Amino acid sequence: MGDEPQIKETEDIADFLQICLKLQKVKIRPIERKSFLRYLLSTNNDLVKKIVCYEEPLTPEHIPILVGCAVFTGVATYDSKIAWVDFMWADSHRLEMCGRLIQYINDVAKTYGYTKIQMQTSHGFKAWEKKYKGKEVYRVYEREVE
Repeated sequence: MGDEPQIKETEDIADFLQICLKLQKVKIRPIERKSFLRYLLSTNNDLVKKIVCYEEPLTPEHIPILVGCAVFTGVATYDSKIAWVDFMWADSHRLEMCGRLIQYINDVAKTYGYTKIQMQTSHGFKAWEKKYKGKEVYRVYEREVE
């Protein structure tokens, strides 16, 4: 084992299903699995990136275990290009995984000329600021369309 699991981009439906199984971990708002799977299947382009990280199995008979995943979308506004993180999950037993996912997103975002990474979080901003060098810029106001 010893080696760190490698993060990779994917367009594999088996990986999409694994990502969708982690949606129940979202605390901000529930994400409906079927809708999210349709989204993943319909976005085979450079604007939407799906990344996964599996721990290598101990033996060939074992199944690789998903230890981290993220989906992010490139969004262009009038004054910036943003990598918006639609969903991110990391195994709570692998404390470094969240930071590795963010670094991977950063590296991909840089190659596409994005200037910011943005996401929602149910965790306190202070922890994110301290650990991942981000900051709270604004809070989101949401209203249902009537």
